[in-house]
Amino acid sequence: MVTTSPPAPLEQLTTPTMFVVASEGPTPDYIVNLYQRLPAIPKRLIQVDGSVYWMLSHQRQAIALIADWFSATGLTVKT
Repeated sequence: MVTTSPPAPLEQLTTPTMFVVASEGPTPDYIVNLYQRLPAIPKRLIQVDGSVYWMLSHQRQAIALIADWFSATGLTVKT
């Protein structure tokens, strides 16, 4: 993720975007910087106290965060 170039410039992003950033993860500063560079689209940054495994150990909270984001932005999941 850190070394792969995006397929297009960030300024062209139109998809609502949410980042969940683990405080003890390997790249929290990089992710926050990336978030700050996003254009004026619906976006959300959630910082959690934990490691990259936070979503596995806090499944109910993670599901609630994602479901709330989908509801707020009108996104749907295709199955």
